[in-house]
Amino acid sequence: MWDSYGFDGLWGAIWVPLWFSPAKGVCTLLTRRPFTLRRHPGQIAFPGGARDPEDRTPADTASREAAEEVSPSGDWRPVAVMSPVRAITSSFNVVPVVFVSLDGEPVFAPSPQEVDAIEKIPLPKLGDFSFDEMGGPELILCGLGRVFGLTARVLLALALKSEEIRWLF
Repeated sequence: MWDSYGFDGLWGAIWVPLWFSPAKGVCTLLTRRPFTLRRHPGQIAFPGGARDPEDRTPADTASREAAEEVSPSGDWRPVAVMSPVRAITSSFNVVPVVFVSLDGEPVFAPSPQEVDAIEKIPLPKLGDFSFDEMGGPELILCGLGRVFGLTARVLLALALKSEEIRWLF
C-alpha cells in the first residue's frame, strides 16, 4: 500500500520485468524516452512514472505505467518490491517493482509518445558495470547507449541478487 511509504516528497514506481529466454537467460526491458520530451529526453529507463491518486500500491502504479508505455503481452505477476531509490535529478522517491512473465518471452508495443526505442537485454552481471567519477554505476548497451543514475542502480541491485533471481525460472 502506498500509505506505508509516507507522503513526504514525490513518489513513483517503475516496472522491472523479468522473463526467461532460452537463448539469453533471464532478461529485462529498458526503454529510451523520446528526445523531444521536455523532461528527461533520451533517458534510458524502466517503464514507470508518478503515483496517481487511484493507484493503491506501487505495483498498481508500475503496471499502469507499463501498459501506457510498452503494452506488454501476456500475464505478469509482481514478485518483489525493492527498496525505494531516490532520483537525484527529479527528487522523486521511486519504488522498483519486479514482475515476472508467466508466458515466457513477451512482446511489447511501445507508445511512440512515451518511448523512442526499447531493448530486451540479458540481466547484467556485476562485471558488466563500470563506475563514473562520482562512484555511480553505469552500463553501456549497444542498442540504446549509456545507462546511469537510478536505472543503473536498480540494474546493479538486480545483478547482486542474480543467483536468487534465477530460482524464479
